[in-house]
Amino acid sequence: MIVARSEWEARPRLHDAFADAGHESGALLVLSNLGRDLGGTYFSQSGIQADAHIFGEDLSARQLPFGCLTMSQRAHSVWNNIKDAAAHTTTFGGAAVSLRAVLEALDAADLIEAEDEIVLKRIEGTMTARVRAFHHYVNPPMARLNDAMGMALDIKSALGSRLVLSDGREIIDSGGGSGSNLRGHNPPDLVENVLTAHRPDGRYYDQLESVLQVLTGYPHSVPAVSGGTAVDLAVSFAMLAQPDRKTIVSFRGNYSGKTPISLSLSKHGTLLTESDREAFRPYYANLEYIDLDEPGCESRLETVLNRPDVALVWLELIQGAECRPIPDSIIELVHRCKAPGGYLVGIDEVLTGGWRIGGDFLVHRRLALNVDVSAMAKPLSDMTVPLGVALVTDDVYRRAAARNPKLVEKLTRHYRCELSAHIALNALSGCADPERIVTATRLQEMFAEGLRRIFAQSRIFAAVSGEGGLVRLTLSRRWFPFHRRSALGCALEMALAELVLSNCGVFVPILRFHQRIFADEAELREVLNRLERGTRQMRPVHVYVNAVRGLLTYARRARYFRSAVDWATE
Repeated sequence: MIVARSEWEARPRLHDAFADAGHESGALLVLSNLGRDLGGTYFSQSGIQADAHIFGEDLSARQLPFGCLTMSQRAHSVWNNIKDAAAHTTTFGGAAVSLRAVLEALDAADLIEAEDEIVLKRIEGTMTARVRAFHHYVNPPMARLNDAMGMALDIKSALGSRLVLSDGREIIDSGGGSGSNLRGHNPPDLVENVLTAHRPDGRYYDQLESVLQVLTGYPHSVPAVSGGTAVDLAVSFAMLAQPDRKTIVSFRGNYSGKTPISLSLSKHGTLLTESDREAFRPYYANLEYIDLDEPGCESRLETVLNRPDVALVWLELIQGAECRPIPDSIIELVHRCKAPGGYLVGIDEVLTGGWRIGGDFLVHRRLALNVDVSAMAKPLSDMTVPLGVALVTDDVYRRAAARNPKLVEKLTRHYRCELSAHIALNALSGCADPERIVTATRLQEMFAEGLRRIFAQSRIFAAVSGEGGLVRLTLSRRWFPFHRRSALGCALEMALAELVLSNCGVFVPILRFHQRIFADEAELREVLNRLERGTRQMRPVHVYVNAVRGLLTYARRARYFRSAVDWATE
C-alpha cells in the first residue's frame, strides 16, 4: 500500500486504519515523501511506522535528478541474498555528483546533525569504512561479494580512463560506467565550460534538442534520467500513437532496464535476475518474446508480425549483455513486414548510441529499417549526472499528442533538467568533429581486432563477441560450462575479472569492454599490451582457484560484517 505523506499528515487517522489493514493482509506500507520542501521537520516520523519511505529530488533541492528508498529489515529481506541483491541495478544509482548535491542541500537545511557528521567523515576517511557503510546501509551481499572478489576499489583520483588507487597503482578503466564513458572520467573542460558558465535561467535543453536533431534525425528528444526511463518514455509514446493496438514484440536476451515498462522488456534477459521470476509483477500482459535460438524463430516472428494487434517491435541491434548482434535476417523481416503490418519499431540505443558502434551517432541509422522511437542515455551523461532521452519522430509525437495532449505535455517536461542538458551539450560539442569520429571508429576496430588476436589461442576465452566499442570476452564452454546467469557462472566471471585486474592492471568487471569512445591510440594499445602480457600464463585452474578463494573469503567475511552492524557508533 502506497500513501502520499501529505495525505497522511492531513488525515492522521489513516495511520491506524492502514496499519491494521496491512497487519491483517501482510501487505507492506510505503510512504511517499515526494513533493515536499526541505525543512526542519522533513524527516519527522510523527508516529508513522512505514515499511519503506520514498524520497526524490526534494533532497537535492530540485537541482539534480535523485531518488532513493529507505526500508525496514522486513521490506528489504527479499533482496538480502546474493542473487536478488544484484537483480535490480542502475548505471546512475551511485552518481557522485547527485549525491554530493543531496548532502549539500541537507546541510543547508540543517538536517545533518553532529553525529551524522562523525559518520560521514568516517565513511570518507577509509575504504574499510566505506565498504562497511555500503554493507550496513545499502546492499549487504554485494558489499561482501565485491570486497571478497577484489572489486571494491579504493580510488583516489580518476582522469580519462586512468584510475589511481590508494596503494599507488594506476589501472585503466575498461568498464567505463557500463557504457557511460564518452570522454572519460572528470572531463577537464567541465568546470570552465559548464559549472562556471551555467546560468539558472538558461534554455540548455532546447539547445540540446537542436543538436540531437542534427545528430539523430529525430525532431523530438524527450528528457529522461536513465536508460530505463528513456525506454519507458519511448515505449509510452509509441503506445499512445497506437491506441487500438496492444501487443509489443521483443526478443529474449534483451535488456532495457528495471523501471516499470523496461522491466517487462528485460524479463528474459541474460543478466542475473531475481530468484522469483514473478516477484515484480504485474508485467505488461500483451508482450510476445521471440527466442532467437529457437528453431523456426523467423517463421514464428513473421506469424506474430502479421497479427493486427501488434503495436511495437522493440529490440537492441546488439544485445548489450552478451554483445550479440541481432541477425540481419531478423532485421530484414521486421523491415519487410512493417508497412503491411502497420506497427512501429523502437530501437534501444542506450549502450550502442553516441558513436560507440561505427561512425554513426546511432547505430540504427546505418540500416534501411525505418525506426519510429529510440532510447539512449549513458554517453550523454559524460560520466557525471543521470541523463537520457527518448527520441521520437514527428508522426509518432503528433499522434500521441492527439490521443492525450496533457500526458504528452507532462512527459516532455517531467525529467527536464537544465544542468544535465548543459553537461550533455558540452560533451557533444567537444566530440562531433568528423575527423575525430573517423579516428574513433578506426581505433575501435583496431582494439577489437587486437583482442581477437590476443585471445585466439586462449584456453580460457572462446571468442570476442560484439563490434565497435562494445565487445566482451566469452568464456570457453569446455572449461567453463556454467551459464553466466548462474551463481557459479557469475563467481567465475568475477574471479577472472579480478585476475585481469591484478595481473594486467585493467578493470573490466563483467568482461565487457566499454573503453571511452574517444580514447587515444596510445591508451588502447597499452590496454592490449597489458592484457597480452598479463594473461599469457593464465590457465582455467587459476580462475577456479581464485573463485574458490573469493567464495571462501565471502563466507569468512560474513561474520566480520555481522559484527560491524553498529560500526557507525563505535
